[in-house]
Amino acid sequence: MKEHNKIQQFIQGLRLIIVQNPIEACLACVFFILWSSLENYGGEFIQTILRYSPMVFLVTCMLHHKTSGWLKILYYISPLLLIPFYWVNENISLRYIFTFGAIQLLYILSFNKKEDSGFIYSLLNYIKLIAITVFLSSVTWSVLLSILFSIRYIFDIWQGSSEQIIQYTQAFSYGLLAPLFFLQFNSMKEETKETFSSFLSFLLNFILSPALLIYSGILYLYIIRIGLTMNLPKGQIAYLVTGFVGLLFLLKGCQPFLRQRYYDWFYRHASLISLPTLILCWIGIYYRISQYGFTIPRVYLVVVVLLLTLLSLSFFIKRAFHYYTIAWTTVIVIMGISYLPGISIQDIETYSQEGRDHSEDGSSSKIQFISIESDEPTDISPYHQAYFISPYKNDGNYFHSIHDSLYIYIQDKLVLSISYSQLLHLQLSKAGINSLDSIPEEKYASMLEYTTDSTKLVFEQLNIQRSGSSLRLTDAYPRCYFIK
Repeated sequence: MKEHNKIQQFIQGLRLIIVQNPIEACLACVFFILWSSLENYGGEFIQTILRYSPMVFLVTCMLHHKTSGWLKILYYISPLLLIPFYWVNENISLRYIFTFGAIQLLYILSFNKKEDSGFIYSLLNYIKLIAITVFLSSVTWSVLLSILFSIRYIFDIWQGSSEQIIQYTQAFSYGLLAPLFFLQFNSMKEETKETFSSFLSFLLNFILSPALLIYSGILYLYIIRIGLTMNLPKGQIAYLVTGFVGLLFLLKGCQPFLRQRYYDWFYRHASLISLPTLILCWIGIYYRISQYGFTIPRVYLVVVVLLLTLLSLSFFIKRAFHYYTIAWTTVIVIMGISYLPGISIQDIETYSQEGRDHSEDGSSSKIQFISIESDEPTDISPYHQAYFISPYKNDGNYFHSIHDSLYIYIQDKLVLSISYSQLLHLQLSKAGINSLDSIPEEKYASMLEYTTDSTKLVFEQLNIQRSGSSLRLTDAYPRCYFIK
């Protein structure tokens, strides 16, 4: 009976949450509808909107609690933020990851906890909230799948609909319920800081802190080895250092919540301990960039290491809001380099690579980007069937580009699978072009036609990157598929 009352209270709480958070509840319904429509009306634009939907949801939550008066209209129109993502062609996964992280940092900053202990406490509460939301949504999804697949097996219905069942239950559990669970548990009264103590004491004092001590010893031994041998650090050392320093200062921020602080001596000197490893990291970064220039991952790596360095140095200044200040700096810098023209990651990479000499066998060249397009007509007289191809599964004629390979589907059947490198080699050979040669425009039309004995695939565009004597196909956009 008590359990029944608890379930009833939980359902009533959900109803109250919907009434108190109408726009967030509407967004949850929109997410559910979009997710459910992927099977029949799916396309890259819907997938992109769904990828960015958690960010829009968090922004809506912030506007709900941070706006008042006439500014409250921003909360009511916040679902319109989904619209711009209809046109986004998100091909830079790192930009998405860093943007997603920056929005979550912004959400934590919205609690306005400036002191270090208050900021870390908000961060821990947020992590706990996400963990509960994901866990409950996953349990709900598992239960729904078990019920529906059992019904299908017992009564011999819904045969051949496994993908639909999985998709609709995912949409319901993660698209609709997950946002409501988030709101439900976010509205509950926060636990006191003492409730963190037992779990954190065990996790930090007996698992993470000893591991961090061992890891710091390994890094310092490596620094000594570098000093003795006078070698340059390995290329991937920067990623190891960022993980070490990031965890070091996260655990340092958690120390005030522990009952027994066995490693207080270690975290009290975190800035001094981290600086040699950061110097090692900067040496490795400088070497890699001076040799190979900036790329998108290296731009983000420089930003992360710079922010960690500022965080480390900030603890030499007393009475400063270390985490709060660096978190705001992180949000501003990441959003700036991700989206502002002129200083964006793409611009930095282009300026660096185009302005850099690639010395190979004494010759110098620049990276060139070649876009193959043509308005010349295509001879289709021998062919009796024609299919227009799109990146969407709307009518069963579509293409996918996965791991530098192209997959063509006609009437939902795979008719062609070919790697980008093989495709480029075949098209260059057919056009009589050597990789050392330039590609004349009169050869563009030939390059855009891939033919076999019974089929012809016509491309709308091919994007090729030249670096010295090597050519690499980076993107392929099929337009039509013909069958004899």
